[in-house]
Amino acid sequence: MTILEPVQDPVADFEFILSAPEAPADITFTNKSAHSDVFRWNFGDPGSRNNESEGANATHRFNQPGTYRITLEAGNAKTGKSHRVTKEITLIRKYNTWLKKTGKTGTDEITKTLLLTPGGTYIALVNEQNRSSILVTFDKEGNAFNEKRVNASLHDMAARPGNEGYLLAGLIHPNDLILYTADSRLNLGSQRILYNNIMDPGYHFSGLHMAVAENGESALAANLVNDRGETNLWFQKADASGNTIPGRGKTFKFVGYKTAGQVIATRDGGYALTGGYQLNSDTQGEMLLGVVAPEGTGTIYTLKSKQKITGCDIVEMPNNYFTLLSSRESPGNQGFSEISLKLVDRDITPLNCEIDLVGNMRTADLTLFPPRMLTTPEGFILLTHHFNGTDSDITLIWVDKTGTVMERMEQLPRPGDQYGTDLWQEEDGSLVISGAEKTEGDFDAILLKTDPLGKIPGFETLTGQK
Repeated sequence: MTILEPVQDPVADFEFILSAPEAPADITFTNKSAHSDVFRWNFGDPGSRNNESEGANATHRFNQPGTYRITLEAGNAKTGKSHRVTKEITLIRKYNTWLKKTGKTGTDEITKTLLLTPGGTYIALVNEQNRSSILVTFDKEGNAFNEKRVNASLHDMAARPGNEGYLLAGLIHPNDLILYTADSRLNLGSQRILYNNIMDPGYHFSGLHMAVAENGESALAANLVNDRGETNLWFQKADASGNTIPGRGKTFKFVGYKTAGQVIATRDGGYALTGGYQLNSDTQGEMLLGVVAPEGTGTIYTLKSKQKITGCDIVEMPNNYFTLLSSRESPGNQGFSEISLKLVDRDITPLNCEIDLVGNMRTADLTLFPPRMLTTPEGFILLTHHFNGTDSDITLIWVDKTGTVMERMEQLPRPGDQYGTDLWQEEDGSLVISGAEKTEGDFDAILLKTDPLGKIPGFETLTGQK
């Protein structure tokens, strides 16, 4: 008499290793089923001609990003019984991330501005030691294909309306504001001196910001400083050809020390800027909002805080309000600042609860590297830097469209100090960032591209290109 062991029911199971969750990906599935000898795989990829397999183990190529449900049916030929198991895999698009770096030993090179051209390439404005500048044109893979050197200290650059080329603004130390026009190929016209400082004797220009209106006019908000560290600002307009629009003295007739952190063109044909204000050296620093009417009349409003606060960036909202990005000295942490975001009306009255964001910036770094803000359909992406106890790292912060909820933060750790100066978001969500890196006593200009989450695999060890 023969006693037969009962045949156990099949149990389907499998394993896989996903080394990088990026498509396209070839993934091998290892069968771990028990009590089975017949197998059928379905990879949840109906667009593939190889969506099914009957081997014990299987390999499948997933060409597109997405979430796939992989099903293994394991059966027993003797009993006819079967069992299924399903597991999910999520693949994201494979992004081309990179770091590019350029600089000469003993010279400071800082990428001041980044522009996206109508043809889909980028132009980076690199300032060299406040003496000369380089305009670098590069593609979305970070390959530079054109460099144009300018024998002037340029600080900002903007596109002219109607694909008419560009405007480039700079300084001739100590007293001249200059402007160049350039065509779409970056062929420069003659240099124009927009203003020679005669209204503030003892002061010299230290930096500027530029905005271009829809009618082609431009405005420069330039900072002045004297040997005692006292500050003032000069607001200067130019016509569509780059010629000075004469004003009636100072645009902002407002007593006290003033600095500009950013200027924008507004929808009514005027301009708005943000920065810092102090009545005198003994008073607390306040955030400044300057509003310039289309005819050139300027008004300044200020907002106080318990700590010194300075406006760094400004965006006009659809309801004619402004979102202001500011830096504020950290209470109890001397020498460091944090950033905050606030919605205000046109006389700087707050309209929402201010959101204090994670950040630990060295206050001394903010003159050269103030935080910047990019608007997206989902809200805001903030570009800042964070001191980790040893050095500073480029940091990205995502905030919702209300400006009151921080959704996520991504730091890009790397030896030395890295700072961002400008950023753009591409159609696939990846970010292109300009800035500077300090590793051996001087600054090198850097350009980098992250995936949509602000990540660059292996960023700590990338060398870039010198």
